[in-house]
Amino acid sequence: MKKLLALTLFSFVYTCSSAQEISSTFSPIAAADLMANNTYLTQATQSQLTSVDNDLLESYIDQGYVKYEQKDYQGAIEAFDRVLEFEPFLSSHAKAYCIRGLAKEQLERKREALEDYTWAIEVNPKYAEAYYRKAVIYAEFEILAHAIDNCNIAIQLNPNFADARALRDLAKMKLGTNK
Repeated sequence: MKKLLALTLFSFVYTCSSAQEISSTFSPIAAADLMANNTYLTQATQSQLTSVDNDLLESYIDQGYVKYEQKDYQGAIEAFDRVLEFEPFLSSHAKAYCIRGLAKEQLERKREALEDYTWAIEVNPKYAEAYYRKAVIYAEFEILAHAIDNCNIAIQLNPNFADARALRDLAKMKLGTNK
């Protein structure tokens, strides 16, 4: 059965005249997978398919920002979920993880937001905002030492980060330390 499915899929991809035809038939992720794994697609077809994927990706990013600004936090989360399905490890997606985390914070899903900020740091360790957002949640959970540590990293990355300095100072005051 698998061989028949693979042969049918191969025949379809081989006979497609353009990336548009492939991407209109398959989901963006499946189409991208076909592009990456099928040596029979021409260079031009691969380029067209990548262009279609990038356009779709940009539309999801725009949709996520708009929904967040409209306070449709669940809609923003869903839009950024689609963005991150494409390629979750791009450093340029750190902001998508952060905005999705902010939306989750608004819905009182703090632990999930913390995971998103951690992923933002994973894909872009120099993204100061992600460290600051983690610090905010740690401060809300009264895990002040972690809040201070994350603020310190954010300030190290962006010495003019006033919000991180203020949060760090507040956490130090609550903790009673000059760490």
